[in-house]
Amino acid sequence: MSKADVNSMSTPERRFGLKVLAAPGGITLLVGLLLPLVLVIKDSIWLPDLSIEAYVAVLGDPVVIGALMRTFVIAAMVTLLSIAGGYLVALTAWNSRPAMAGIVLLVASSPILTSVVMRNFAWTIILGRNGPLNGILLAIGAIDQPLAYLNSVPAVVVGMFHVMLPFAVLPIYNALRRIDPVLLRASAAAGASSFTTFRRVTLPLSAPGGVVAGVFVFVLSLGFFVTPALLGGPANSMIANVIDKEANSYLAFDKAAAAAVILLAVVVLLLAVVAKRFDVSRVFRG
Repeated sequence: MSKADVNSMSTPERRFGLKVLAAPGGITLLVGLLLPLVLVIKDSIWLPDLSIEAYVAVLGDPVVIGALMRTFVIAAMVTLLSIAGGYLVALTAWNSRPAMAGIVLLVASSPILTSVVMRNFAWTIILGRNGPLNGILLAIGAIDQPLAYLNSVPAVVVGMFHVMLPFAVLPIYNALRRIDPVLLRASAAAGASSFTTFRRVTLPLSAPGGVVAGVFVFVLSLGFFVTPALLGGPANSMIANVIDKEANSYLAFDKAAAAAVILLAVVVLLLAVVAKRFDVSRVFRG
């Protein structure tokens, strides 16, 4: 259909055409997202009868509450590290020639192109008692004996930061590209240092990209399963590990569903607060 044909269509015809085009996406959203969500909510209050006992059990279980709080703390730590690292990488790409910028972004995105199992097993080797990290620290005399880095919260944070960094770099880089270079030259002409220009010009103008990066990283970090299982151990389980254990080990499907619904409710509330305070849509506008 040519552009002239589209322009000649009446308003009802255009609306019908848009509905036809949107139908596959709407059906996919309904079947792939809304239907499972409804089923999870149903399982949390209707196994086997209508009741809120599962929510009472979850809120009164110190293991589940501890895992939930640990999940939010770890997600916040990963988010802060990813935003800081994302700005460093994005600024490097932004200030480089196009070819070099492409290489920087490709290298920064490489973790998401690697198998999750390979990434985590690589970190178990690096952070092991006989791994290269302990070897380097022993060689330079920083430590007297190998340290146990695995089965700890820092190990989980490092492993998650490794894969979350690209999700912070790309929105920040996109926001940086939208900054008018004339503003930077005007700041330099006024005698501002590079740091002052970044603090007073670059950072405020790219803040929506940083907010989007923070939302992406934080929400995705809440659902990590393999990384805390391999690098954190049972004592540092996150909420996804607890939900899996409730469902597959204890067969407490109502309790697992209730924990998932509580996590979802908290995330939706946080996203609503962010959406109200920040105009993140500017990052996606042309």
